Amino acid sequence: MTPPFVDARNRRIRGSRRPFDPSKHPRGANGRFLSTAEKIEQAGRLVGQNATVHVEFATVVRPGAITKVTGVDVRGFRHAVSNQSMSHTLKNHGNPKVEAPRGQIAVTPKDFEKLPQIVRLGTVHAPDPHKSLLPRFVIKAEIDGIGYHYVGDVKAGKRRLDMVSLRMKKGSW
Repeated sequence: MTPPFVDARNRRIRGSRRPFDPSKHPRGANGRFLSTAEKIEQAGRLVGQNATVHVEFATVVRPGAITKVTGVDVRGFRHAVSNQSMSHTLKNHGNPKVEAPRGQIAVTPKDFEKLPQIVRLGTVHAPDPHKSLLPRFVIKAEIDGIGYHYVGDVKAGKRRLDMVSLRMKKGSW
């Protein structure tokens, strides 16, 4: 018996244009939807693989601040992290021996679970000059005495703000 709001012939929710895609709504072993932390952890397991997996973890809280820095209207966009950006961050900012002389703390896979907090509580700044052709922004946040420096790119066509890199140090940036 199909629920009344589902069109049995097309197997899609009435009024929607596309059929339901279960791969876009991952579920845990218990059948429930995965939490944001579980989705980020799942993407972290794919670090180092060729396939790119993007996990959207938060809606943009202050679109005006990011729009002011990037010049792109980001209302309705979502923050996302990919296994490739996690790999980049761990490779370039995950070694304690390299980060200590810089006055920074090495990033660990567990730190990616704080991304929703970082983008929600942080302040938006303009980035240093960069080579990327995409509009870029920086979010700086301090949580429990640790300063986070989150760099992101605007992907306007995908309506997404992708994480590029993450750095940490004691105190604020």
